[in-house]
Amino acid sequence: MEVNGNYSNFLYYESAMKSGSEVRITPDEGGKKGAVWSRNVFDLNEDFHFEYEIYLGTKGIESYESLKKENPYLNMEDKYIDANGNVDIGADGMAFTFKSSDYKNDNYGNAGQNIGYGGGNFPYSFGVKFDTYTNPYYDPQYDYQQDKIKNIVKDHIAFIAKGKIGTIRNSGIGDGRGAAPYKEIDEMEDGEWHKVTFDWDASNKRFTYTFRDGMKTYTDTYSGDIVKEYLGGKYAYFGFTSSTGQWMNEHKLRNVRVKGTIPTDDYKLDIKKEVVSGNNYKLEDTIKYRITIINPGSETLTDIKLKDGKDISDNELASDVTLERSTWPELKAGEKLITYGTKKVTQADIDEGSVIRTAAVEARKRDGEKLYAAAEAVVYPSIVEGLEVSKTIVGDSKYAKAGETITYNFSVTNTGTITLTDLSVLDLKIPGVILNKVELAPGDTATGTGKYTVTQEDIDHGSIENTANFRAVKPDGSVIGGSSTAIATGVLTSSIEVHKTVTTAGEYKFSKVGDKITYSFTVKNTGNTTLTAVTVTDPKISAPIT
Repeated sequence: MEVNGNYSNFLYYESAMKSGSEVRITPDEGGKKGAVWSRNVFDLNEDFHFEYEIYLGTKGIESYESLKKENPYLNMEDKYIDANGNVDIGADGMAFTFKSSDYKNDNYGNAGQNIGYGGGNFPYSFGVKFDTYTNPYYDPQYDYQQDKIKNIVKDHIAFIAKGKIGTIRNSGIGDGRGAAPYKEIDEMEDGEWHKVTFDWDASNKRFTYTFRDGMKTYTDTYSGDIVKEYLGGKYAYFGFTSSTGQWMNEHKLRNVRVKGTIPTDDYKLDIKKEVVSGNNYKLEDTIKYRITIINPGSETLTDIKLKDGKDISDNELASDVTLERSTWPELKAGEKLITYGTKKVTQADIDEGSVIRTAAVEARKRDGEKLYAAAEAVVYPSIVEGLEVSKTIVGDSKYAKAGETITYNFSVTNTGTITLTDLSVLDLKIPGVILNKVELAPGDTATGTGKYTVTQEDIDHGSIENTANFRAVKPDGSVIGGSSTAIATGVLTSSIEVHKTVTTAGEYKFSKVGDKITYSFTVKNTGNTTLTAVTVTDPKISAPIT
């Protein structure tokens, strides 16, 4: 049976797991290993084409001196430090490999520098490693006389075989002791997804890989009969292995496409899955799937079993897809089985942005050997973004004197369909406002209060205009926000009180022309606003009054 298109019929081991459209083989943690293998074997006597995208993390080369400052107890052997004092802290990479069908149950090698492949568990295998860590005795640019790395070798791609992981020696290629052809890459641990393709030309016995790094494309070809030399003339499973050790990175892949031949003899199995209930789903809506299982071969299949869900591996989680029927005793040649499945849309589905579920079927041939097939369907929920915010004054919105306290209520409501997190409010006049929630499900509201003390400047200004800015984070990491302004009005009273008294010594009398009378003037601000440019005039007093 020829396969040509998306491929998701995998088994997951150790740390490997599927998450949406991505497969994570190892987390960014030390001492981990993982593996992903095809359920089907492929006939490499026929051409084989494979493509996918690879992600190898973000950690690379760092100064050993700076690492020591961060961790004074770090003590590395000199042979792991290059001539420039640098250490490679990103590890260890990923391997793509074919393994002989005789080794179905051998799924991973050792952790650390073995990239989950090395260690002897795959004596009949061939592949390509994407190596992101420099290992003494294995990798190029090593000075054996000095027992020291000359310089940190760049990330590199190399052919591997026989469960051996070396590059400059012990590569498994050829007699298994020598070097393997390799390509140095500027940086594969750049936080980017890279397109990778593999092509096996069965007629000309040529295996070629390409790796795209931005505008650059790296390629290399191995010429030789990999089926005879490395796979023992057998059919092959394909898969991925990865591992971490003292140093680590997250390793992922996605968008797997395969064109090849599955050797089912006269036994064939296929499956189709389609959505029959539309699109743009809302919370609690029901997605309905139609699943068609087909026997395009010439022999009857028995013990038909169907599963459907987010994870269809052997260590599957509880499925959220309900099937009308999942088992049948047999499926005759040329016939098909149709059943339906339903799934209710959850808030997590909406936040994720898409609902990807895979239907997988297995059946048995006459000799008891199993066949597998899988198909996935993708639907998209209705995404609405909305944030309703308000800032209001509690009680009377008027103030009359400095020192009064104005209390404000803050409110923010999620009016959209996605969950919002990291909710916060910034108010320059009222720092430190705390809302009672930092996460809002659709329809939820968060509230908070804040107090402001009126100043004389506010009295003189006549009003207090105060704006609060609200912020929240959407599931995709982008930000949504809004602002609200509240205005308090001052009650202004401007008044003045003047007193004039005689301050001449003795009684308030004069006896002759020329006598002088001295007056005292007192001016008092009896209002609540600040008065400026205050002057006093008296028609009988010509001199300036000061």
